[in-house]
Amino acid sequence: MKEKIILLSLLISVLALTSCASVKKAVRDNRTPIETAVDYSKVASYFACAQILDMSKSSGDKRAKALIIYDISIALSALSATEPTSEDIEAAILQHTPDKPHWELLAGELSRIYLNLYESVQSDEDYALLASVVNEIAEGCLAAARPIIEVE
Repeated sequence: MKEKIILLSLLISVLALTSCASVKKAVRDNRTPIETAVDYSKVASYFACAQILDMSKSSGDKRAKALIIYDISIALSALSATEPTSEDIEAAILQHTPDKPHWELLAGELSRIYLNLYESVQSDEDYALLASVVNEIAEGCLAAARPIIEVE
């Protein structure tokens, strides 16, 4: 009986919260497409970098790749102070990587994340967000590399 009362009170609380106008407004996402996409750019770059790390043949190779990805994150952070194009991002990444196909693939993927957002710019406010997109991409790279660099 006590469990039923707890469940009933929980259900009533949830119903009360969902009927509240401020909660409905908070749940609704009124952001522009680029504002929403900024949130996903970090995750996308994390997974792109994690794929490279998963290709490692040994723990030493994984650490070497993680250090390169760390360098990429530093370069991208510095690049965010400018107004880069996707080509600038790809070039900056390739400057910090060995001449191997998987690094070219990573450079292409990370620049494509930025390009997709760059092409979605519709206003001055969206344009201002592009620097944060580059920072989010850099943060995603750093998040992928950090556990490997710190553990070993």
